[in-house]
Amino acid sequence: LDFNGTLMIKKDGKFGLVKSDGTLQLTVIYDFIDFDMAVDDGFGDIILNGKYGFIDNEGNIKSRRWYDEISLDYLQYYDMAPVRKDGKYGIVDKEGKIVFPVIFDYMPDIETIIERSSAIFLRSNSKFGVYSVEGEELVAPKYDWITDEGGDFVNYFLIENDKKRGLLDKNFVEIVPCKYAHIDILSLERGEEFAVVSLNEKMGLIDKYGKEILPCEYNHLEVISSEDEGIIEVYSKERTYQINKFGKEINSTE
Repeated sequence: LDFNGTLMIKKDGKFGLVKSDGTLQLTVIYDFIDFDMAVDDGFGDIILNGKYGFIDNEGNIKSRRWYDEISLDYLQYYDMAPVRKDGKYGIVDKEGKIVFPVIFDYMPDIETIIERSSAIFLRSNSKFGVYSVEGEELVAPKYDWITDEGGDFVNYFLIENDKKRGLLDKNFVEIVPCKYAHIDILSLERGEEFAVVSLNEKMGLIDKYGKEILPCEYNHLEVISSEDEGIIEVYSKERTYQINKFGKEINSTE
């Protein structure tokens, strides 16, 4: 193939590239060079000892490392490509620079990453961390699980370790350590001042900043007023009564 004065050559089952003036551009050591793809799409596979890199349409090697797999189709549209090496996944840009390090157990589609307005959750060695869409590590992989349940306006993220839950705020700062069996995150996402938490089949209360207001020692709690003072209805086997956020009893029903 001759493109802009560059020729692909083959010798003893190996491939290389040479300029029309005879200057050797790529030594004839490669298992395969997909120069057709490079010419048509801007980038093409190059294989050395069974490992993949990629070249541009001028025959320049762009990848700085060799991988078990590169999905070059994405480069044409997103300037990024997923890669896989030794069972781990990452992403490189069109210059071969690493965007997401090749340390993750899986990698979402690039479309999914681009659609995320704030950050994505990625798993490395079975632990989840938080990363910006540009690949910056915001929270190191240290949680068994991370999710959001707030729809389009997310201010809190549930985290979990050893089947205990905690919270990250919208800046991905841990405001509640993983110590509760359940956290009513939807109350916080609705803008309420407090959220019911539970542990060992007992209920407690945290405020919107993650501070524990009431320890988990109540049979049942229900927030019936979410003003700054807060009114919480407490149910027990003996009676029903109301307390404020300081735990002080307001009235009771025997």
